[in-house]
Amino acid sequence: MHQGSDPDPESVRNFTSIPATFSDLRVAQNVNGHYNDTNPPNFDVGLRRQIFSATSLKSSAEAVYMINTTLFDAVAATPKLKSVKDLSVTNTYQTFTASMLEAARAAGGDALDLHDPNGNGVNAVLYGANWIDAKDDDVVNKFIQDTVDTLDAKAKAADLYYNFIWINDAAESQIKQAFSKYESFPRLKDIARRYDPDAVFQKLLPGGFKLGI
Repeated sequence: MHQGSDPDPESVRNFTSIPATFSDLRVAQNVNGHYNDTNPPNFDVGLRRQIFSATSLKSSAEAVYMINTTLFDAVAATPKLKSVKDLSVTNTYQTFTASMLEAARAAGGDALDLHDPNGNGVNAVLYGANWIDAKDDDVVNKFIQDTVDTLDAKAKAADLYYNFIWINDAAESQIKQAFSKYESFPRLKDIARRYDPDAVFQKLLPGGFKLGI
């Protein structure tokens, strides 16, 4: 993205000079334009169903290929998706580079308790979907969870699996597993007990991630 009307700003020419794979690839003028281009109508007014599920792989070219082809193969193998009205399926990366993890270690560690397993960093992966009709919930929910399970199995077989679930992207069924990865989780519970002894945020406030206390 580049603020302004220049379709080929010098500041992003290293990217725009790469041959485009998609015909609609362009420089967006602002964040709103990018948001509107990448989200379906009514996405932010509560009229759509949504699910997402997360996992992680050791970062490598093979891992990126595996993440993409697993989703493509899953879509092709699930013909019921064709009948889901206004379905959008997404694949998103959250990359923690080797330099990011090294900087975190140098600063005394990080709250995510990540390490660099092969010197290339970690790719946190988010498969997601949104649609409009509750009657399609079972089909889409099963598709997303099966796709993540398939990716995990393939990654483990190729020694690319990394035991980390980005908590912001965890499915409801993954929250307990996501928290179990954090070495800092017991400390988080201690802090909650100290500053919220009545468990207001755990028992009275809807939503969010509960700590089981």
